[in-house]
Amino acid sequence: MIDPTDRVMVILDSDHRADHVYREMRLYAPLVTENQYLVVEDGIIDGVYPPFMRSGPRKAIQRFLKTDDGFLPDYHKNRFLLTQNPMGYLLRTKTGATLPLTEANDCLRPLTLWLPVQPPRRASGGRTY
Repeated sequence: MIDPTDRVMVILDSDHRADHVYREMRLYAPLVTENQYLVVEDGIIDGVYPPFMRSGPRKAIQRFLKTDDGFLPDYHKNRFLLTQNPMGYLLRTKTGATLPLTEANDCLRPLTLWLPVQPPRRASGGRTY
């Protein structure tokens, strides 16, 4: 159904187990045309949600990138404070191409959360103020 002149982008967002995501990536990657993206959703869960701890989409992406040199992570897409898809924007390039966009660590910057208010303090009489 895909015409040779079509531009094709693929977004993967189903079962988030690493083996499943990797198989999806191998299956759908050949459909992506040059200068388009294979987007792998929710790589953030690898370090946030206990059932996936380092065995989710990001692990699959790392494995895929070791076996396919036709895609490069576009770290520029991760330039905001937080992304749900770290390393998940894979740009189809000519084999062996490079992307001089930003540093790889840009998508893995530590996130520091702070609260603008402190918890209530207790006075010597036990009252909260």
